[in-house]
Amino acid sequence: MKMFHFAKLLVFILSLRFISATPYILEVTKKSNLFERPSAKSQVLAEAEEGVMLLLVDISKQGRWLKIKDAEGTEGWIPVNRTDYDQIHKAREVIEDMAIEDKNIEKEYRIRALEAEKNSKLRKWKIRLAPIYRIIDKKLPNTPSYGGRFDWVYGMTPIRNESSFALNRLGFSATVPTVGHGYSGTLQYSSVMPVWGPLFYAPEIAYSFDKVAHANRHHLSLSVGAGVQFNIFDLGIKVGYDFFSNSRAHGEVQIGCTF
Repeated sequence: MKMFHFAKLLVFILSLRFISATPYILEVTKKSNLFERPSAKSQVLAEAEEGVMLLLVDISKQGRWLKIKDAEGTEGWIPVNRTDYDQIHKAREVIEDMAIEDKNIEKEYRIRALEAEKNSKLRKWKIRLAPIYRIIDKKLPNTPSYGGRFDWVYGMTPIRNESSFALNRLGFSATVPTVGHGYSGTLQYSSVMPVWGPLFYAPEIAYSFDKVAHANRHHLSLSVGAGVQFNIFDLGIKVGYDFFSNSRAHGEVQIGCTF
């Protein structure tokens, strides 16, 4: 008999999501009279045997009496402790709490989805401008150059370290020496990778050309940079090596702004 009651309760709980708007269906747990009013001193209308199913209509203000309707249509009052109302009511409260929690989870999901959508919109092509200070040739350490760099940038700004997003830069830079005549130009591609917090490193490959002391030179340049980024601003240093025509090492300092 207990297994039957447990199975009935389980089916009821599982179905609450679909019938939560319907009245309670109760079972008489102890034989009881049905009274005309919520009082044992009122007129007895009928008798309810143990195991009889009743439909809940109302609850008294004190919560100790239930107004019910039986299968024959008779309406009356029965004490709460003669039914399984408390057990069913607690089960419904649990299900309602679960429904509230589900709504909160759905709300949180929507917030995260909107944030992800917003972040995806940030992954657009942007422009980066940076003044640069560069040592042109290891053989001429006293001949630094000043210039500028222009990049097309794709990715998050600032870099989102927790999601390991990277910035991709495709750009051009040009410098002129502070002593003598000449120029240097570079077409480069770099990928800026987060390390920790605002710190980053940036491997780079480039084609560079220059004219120093009336000699034209062309290079394949491999370098790596490191720096720190705060919002749209970044400060970085870059060291590398230029191969082929008059191979050389080079170093560079950049202060960039991406917008």
